[in-house]
Amino acid sequence: MRGVAVVYPDTSADDISRWHDLGARGTRCNALFEGGAAMQDLPRVIAKVKDFGWHLQVLMDVNKDPEVVVKMADLGVPLVIDHYGHVNADQAMKSKGFGNLLALVREGRAWVKLSGAYRISPQREGFSDVRPLTEALLKANSRQLVWGSDWPHPSIAAPMPNDGHLINALLDCSSPAQLQQVLVDNPTRLYWNN
Repeated sequence: MRGVAVVYPDTSADDISRWHDLGARGTRCNALFEGGAAMQDLPRVIAKVKDFGWHLQVLMDVNKDPEVVVKMADLGVPLVIDHYGHVNADQAMKSKGFGNLLALVREGRAWVKLSGAYRISPQREGFSDVRPLTEALLKANSRQLVWGSDWPHPSIAAPMPNDGHLINALLDCSSPAQLQQVLVDNPTRLYWNN
């Protein structure tokens, strides 16, 4: 099993080492909601996890401050951005923040989780408004993408997303080779090679 832990500036090295032995391979910063490590704490958090080979996973709206994601890519650990960068699907393709994220993916400087489509779209199946984002990311660099269901879909009002609809949205716009990368090869590189 692999996991992502929340590390704070005062988290002990012993705790991080124990979590690593249990399968943790990254730390998560939630820049959208309260709780977890704050953005200003990231340099100290990264200093604690870097020697373990961990990545930094961030939940953020990449368009809120479009340059922040570029700065985060320079922090010295692999960067994983949750939920397509959390920009509304109908605005993402025209936004500077998503454009910066695409550039980072193209350059191999950031990863994107193709997860939480229902968080950026009003749709609960099909996700036709998210498809252009998926296609753009696949075209930019399919080696820098991983998929996730985001189960158990925390903080989402009814109706709850159907995980089958979420995977079908990926299947509908990916080649077999891209699916192999996104669902097998890339997660292996990100979570199992350290």
